[in-house]
Amino acid sequence: MPDGKNKCVRVRVDGNPCGGSPTWRWEVNVAPPGAPRDRRWGTETTKAKAVASVARVQREAETGELVDRSKVTLETFLFGTWLPAMEPTLAPSTVLSYKNILRARVAPTLGAVPLQALAASQLNGAVRPALG
Repeated sequence: MPDGKNKCVRVRVDGNPCGGSPTWRWEVNVAPPGAPRDRRWGTETTKAKAVASVARVQREAETGELVDRSKVTLETFLFGTWLPAMEPTLAPSTVLSYKNILRARVAPTLGAVPLQALAASQLNGAVRPALG
């Protein structure tokens, strides 16, 4: 299903091996021209949903909202990137408080979760009780 912007767009129907409803698989290359291929894909229950997913991914790629694939965990990000970047702008007592909350509330339950698999509600649920 080529479009004017990207010739590598596919939407096709697959039969369900278990005898259920067929699924619609979609695939799109989101790499800019001349860059290595970067395919995104998914499965939807209807063709309309598959076409909508392709359009959403293309729009996110064009506007810079599409998140790069990464296996960085929440703990690695918090202690290796976020907290060191915030530290110069915070009081030492605030930094200590953040470290204690993150170590006690977030790292044990969500530290190993990849950032891309993390939902805001999970993080809120882990941090909110500590903030009173």
